[in-house]
Amino acid sequence: MLDYRNDPLLDTAFGTWERVRGSRFAPCRADIQPSQFRAHLRHMQFIDVVDEGTGVLRFRYRMMGTRLVENFGGEFAGKFVEELFDGEKHRLLNDMYETVCEARRPVFVHCHYRAVKGLMFKSDRLYFPLSEDGQTVTMIMAVLLFESPYAFAGEWSRAEIDPDSVVKKIVPAVA
Repeated sequence: MLDYRNDPLLDTAFGTWERVRGSRFAPCRADIQPSQFRAHLRHMQFIDVVDEGTGVLRFRYRMMGTRLVENFGGEFAGKFVEELFDGEKHRLLNDMYETVCEARRPVFVHCHYRAVKGLMFKSDRLYFPLSEDGQTVTMIMAVLLFESPYAFAGEWSRAEIDPDSVVKKIVPAVA
């Protein structure tokens, strides 16, 4: 069974987020110190949740770790999801981010990608809610891990997500 606890990096990120949040549903961005996530920094991203009052949330990338910039072949900071992706990838990413906002809990996502030459590779991710007002998710912190037997630097943004491979789980609160 697919689970974030199968990967030590994702498991420690979850444990650290849990400690930092304390009794709140989510910590605020200022609570997240780089020293707490030193091993994760290269694999992290922060995503602003933009509520323009239309009932539709938009998601803007704020920061991407160096490993993610390398894998995706560029920096996404300052850009909205719809500026970077369309079709199935845009729909899946928005769905993942909306799930974090609605559940107000971390979300684990496992999926496979198809590269241009038909090669497959996988990604495991944990998306964490952050809240500036203590009520709503105002930012999402993520740790993304990509695995491929091939050197695909810069290919991930062009690869297609296999929608049948997507496993998305809301991580329950620790009892």
